[in-house]
Amino acid sequence: MQLEKGEDGRFFQSRHHLQKERGTKYLANIPFRKRFRKGVIHEWEDSIEKLEDFLMPNQGKISFKRLKKKRMKDDKAWEDSKAILMRIKGDSLPTRLLVGYGHVWLKVKPCIESVKQCYSCLRFGHIQLNCRSKIKRFFRCVEEFHGICKEQQKCINCGGSHPNIAKKCPIYQREAATKKVMAYKNVSCREARELVNEVANSLP
Repeated sequence: MQLEKGEDGRFFQSRHHLQKERGTKYLANIPFRKRFRKGVIHEWEDSIEKLEDFLMPNQGKISFKRLKKKRMKDDKAWEDSKAILMRIKGDSLPTRLLVGYGHVWLKVKPCIESVKQCYSCLRFGHIQLNCRSKIKRFFRCVEEFHGICKEQQKCINCGGSHPNIAKKCPIYQREAATKKVMAYKNVSCREARELVNEVANSLP
C-alpha cells in the first residue's frame, strides 16, 4: 500500500484496531523523503550554533550541518564550506527561513544529490562498495583492468569517445536531471526518471 503523505502513513500506523477487527496485518512504510526534507543554505557564514540561536520559532523541527568540500591544493583533504545542509521534519520544504526576530530571511534550496558512479565497473547509479560486477574495468578502453592502455577513449555508459567521468556524457546528464527532479518534486528515483524520459521523448 502506498500513501501520498507522511501524515497519512503515521495515521495508518496508529490505527491498531484495524488489525484486530479485520484480522489482517498491514505494513505501512513511510519513505524517508516523506518523513524528512533536505535543503541547502548558502547565505549564512557564521557558526551553526549562532544560526540555531537566531532562528525564529515555529518553523518546524530543523537540524543543521555544515557541508564539507575538498581543498583545491590537496584533493584528499576536506574543509568546511559555506553551504549548510538543513533537514526538516515532514514532506514540505520551506523556500526560506526567518532569523533575527524575523527581520532577515535565508533562502533555502532543495538539496540535490550528486550522481553516483562506480570506479570499478564505471556504471552510474551505485558506488564501488556496492558493485555486483566481478570485473574491474579500465577507465580508458573499459575492458578488464590491465596495464598501460593506448586504446581510444570509450564511455561504457553511452558508447561515446569521451572519458567515463565526463559530464558531457548524455547518460550522466540524464542521471543529473533525475537527481534534480527528485529534489525539487520530492519523488522517488523511478518517478523522477519517468518524468525525465517523458520530457526527453517529447523533444524534436
